[in-house]
Amino acid sequence: MGIDAALSIRDATPADLDAVVSLEVAIFPTPWSRESLAVELEGLDNRLPLIALWDSRAVGFALGWTVVDELHLVSIGVDERFRRRGIAEALLTAMLEHSAASNARLVTLEVRAGNRAAVAFYDKHGFRGVAIRKGYYSDTGEDAIIMLRELPGP
Repeated sequence: MGIDAALSIRDATPADLDAVVSLEVAIFPTPWSRESLAVELEGLDNRLPLIALWDSRAVGFALGWTVVDELHLVSIGVDERFRRRGIAEALLTAMLEHSAASNARLVTLEVRAGNRAAVAFYDKHGFRGVAIRKGYYSDTGEDAIIMLRELPGP
C-alpha cells in the first residue's frame, strides 16, 4: 500500500475530542457538533472511533457503528494536506478488520452523490451503490448514494 511508517491508526478516545472536532470542521461542509462527536468517542460497545496519526499529529479519523451483523461506516475524513498518502485506505482497512472480528456480514455507508472522488474510493474497495436517499443532505438537499459491501463469512 506504500503507507509511510509515520502513520499509525488507533482507537480514538475522549482525549482525542479536540483533534477530531478540528478535523471535522476543516473537512466537512456541515460538521457534526462537538457534543455528537463526544458521544462517538465515549467507547460505547457499538461505536468504533478510529484516529489516524502522522508523527503523533491527528490527520484523519473514521467513525463506525456496529448493528447486529452490520458495520455502518459513518464517516472517514482526512486533513486535506495529508490526502493521497493512503490514510483513508488505512482507516477503511482498520474498519474492515474490526468488522471481520465482530462477525459482521456487511458494511454500509452513505456518500454524497456529487462526491465523485469518495464514490470512486469506495467503489475501488468493493462497495456498490444499492439505493439513493433523495435530499439526504440538509445543507444542500443533495442525494446520498447508499453503498454496501458484503463480507466473507467466518
